[in-house]
Amino acid sequence: MGYRIAVLGTGDSNVDQTVVPDGILEVASAEIEPVLRQVPNSEFPGTPDARARVAEAYYAAGVAAVEEGFDAVFINTMGDYGLQKLRDKVGVPVVGAGEAATHLALMLGNSFSVVSLWPPRLKFLFQHVLKDTGTEAHCKGLHFLTEDEDLETVGSEDNIITQLQACQYVPMKIIRDKCEQIFDEGEADTIILGCTCMAGMYPVLKADGLAVLEPMRAGYLATELLLKAGF
Repeated sequence: MGYRIAVLGTGDSNVDQTVVPDGILEVASAEIEPVLRQVPNSEFPGTPDARARVAEAYYAAGVAAVEEGFDAVFINTMGDYGLQKLRDKVGVPVVGAGEAATHLALMLGNSFSVVSLWPPRLKFLFQHVLKDTGTEAHCKGLHFLTEDEDLETVGSEDNIITQLQACQYVPMKIIRDKCEQIFDEGEADTIILGCTCMAGMYPVLKADGLAVLEPMRAGYLATELLLKAGF
């Protein structure tokens, strides 16, 4: 009987999903089944208080999945909500996308920068991850591609965040130019895409020759690796 991995969250995109995201299906092993699990009572983590509530929601969803017999849990969000509390509670591998991406980045170089489609108002989310992973000193830049007021109209067709998530041509140029600037200026050795909702952008950037890390794929593969290694 093969392993099953509970995937918590779809990547915080503005598109409702009921199936495992394509980025995971692209890299999943034939003998391991990823299963998308809903996260009841979750919300947009737009403030520190909201983030704390989201962490509790992810924790509860992870515990429920393990109680139902899942062999591992993958927290499919750069925010790693509830990661350590869940890991302390359950006896199966638990991996967060942010944790996996930051640690993998330091296997490729001594420093990294993060490029996010979200605005500066959400900086505290990344600061949480950097502190929890002990990688603050290695992060040379947090780059936000939108403005705080863009959060108010997420989902509308003319919203820049919505356009970025849809990988539209002009917004993709914004991301491409920022990544090229970081590498050209020698700011960091590696670039991490700052949200698992940016997973669709990864193939485009890779085709352009940009060596970026995508946290959804990195985190899921790390979860599979732990299972295969018998942890």
